[in-house]
Amino acid sequence: TLCFDLALDYRTATRVALAASETARPGSVKAAVGLFQALGKNVSVIDDIPGLIVARTVAMLVDFAADALGRCVAEAHDIDTAMRKGVNYPRGPLEWGGELGPEWVRRVLENLHAAYPTGRYAPSPLLVRRAAARRDLL
Repeated sequence: TLCFDLALDYRTATRVALAASETARPGSVKAAVGLFQALGKNVSVIDDIPGLIVARTVAMLVDFAADALGRCVAEAHDIDTAMRKGVNYPRGPLEWGGELGPEWVRRVLENLHAAYPTGRYAPSPLLVRRAAARRDLL
């Protein structure tokens, strides 16, 4: 099995991160690297860790934003604007969470929480409710 990490826009991404399972054949990894290089992408082969890198980071950011929204710390638009303007993110975390879907974010976090049961990756209550109701975060 080979996985590739989340990208904001796969068409315009200049780099792709690939993770191979322990049972992946070296020839398969080489072929996958070659495929992405033929598409003009730089390729990083990373360890197969839960959540990979970008997917884990984005899921956590979306969850923190959902938690702030659920606690009435700020309105959704204000959270996204603060992250775009203050941290220079290309999208606000709630906007990106809306594109990925709260079910996807919850699933990533629950899988991380199963792998690392410290509570760090436990999804926020608002995210869980919105995912169960199949409702967007915005």
